[in-house]
Amino acid sequence: MDANSTYTAQLNDLFNQVNSLGNDDRIQQEEYLQGDIVDRYYPLVRSLIDSVFITEKGNPNYHAINTFEDNGIKVKPLETDAFGWVTGGVCTKKGIIVF
Repeated sequence: MDANSTYTAQLNDLFNQVNSLGNDDRIQQEEYLQGDIVDRYYPLVRSLIDSVFITEKGNPNYHAINTFEDNGIKVKPLETDAFGWVTGGVCTKKGIIVF
């Protein structure tokens, strides 16, 4: 599998897992989802978020962010500084996953 195919597979996998998480009755709705809760039920989500939304140079991957937003999932900076994003958030129906 080439790098582009791997990226596309990760993007699709993340999109499906975020949608599933948002509809999962085992997860209580909160403003910010706790990492241990996300990890318990969706152990790959946080590593996929890092792979998909952060470039190799440590910048936001706006192509992926726009793809998610075009499909109804908001991805936004939560904290910024003079250099850009410090932390970001993926907004699910259950709450925000911080990355």
